Amino acid sequence: HPHADHVEGLIAVLKRFNVENVLISGSNYKSRVYEVFLEELDNKKVHFAERDEDFQLGKMRIDVLYPFESLQGINLENINNSSVVLIIEYGKDSVYLSGDLEDEGEKKLIGSGLNLSSVVYKAGHHGSRTSNSLELIKKISPEFAVISAGEGNSYKHPHQETLDTLNSLNIKTFRTDLDGNVNFVFDGL
Repeated sequence: HPHADHVEGLIAVLKRFNVENVLISGSNYKSRVYEVFLEELDNKKVHFAERDEDFQLGKMRIDVLYPFESLQGINLENINNSSVVLIIEYGKDSVYLSGDLEDEGEKKLIGSGLNLSSVVYKAGHHGSRTSNSLELIKKISPEFAVISAGEGNSYKHPHQETLDTLNSLNIKTFRTDLDGNVNFVFDGL
């Protein structure tokens, strides 16, 4: 989604690497950082995320779960709910990536009937209480969770409610604010 903390680093990636394809929600949002990001998409094949737009990269499959329909050009009251939600599968292993999707979007996913189970859960919205509902995490049923949050951030992420939920489900949790970079290695089997 278009918040600066999600696209600013991608500007450098687009400048440094030969990127051919980009997947975005396409929702309307006005900010200088997002405008610069969009300018960098010239000469790239842009895919607007939508349920059932899936990608196969060798043995890796990227399954777009959310949004359910194209958000191209749509103004949303809560731009976090334009987050692209993916499950990346590599052999028997999978990672659920939620962006900053909040409660409203999570409820849609829970009620969708989609298989959300994954080995690794990248916690929504930096571990915020506005995401990471007990119902969603139960549906994902991960062994591991990763919370991406800056040390000493002004939002006080992750919130204790999220940590308590993950702990109550005995999910091994890693936090970038405490653990630094978190890496998982999958063998594709």
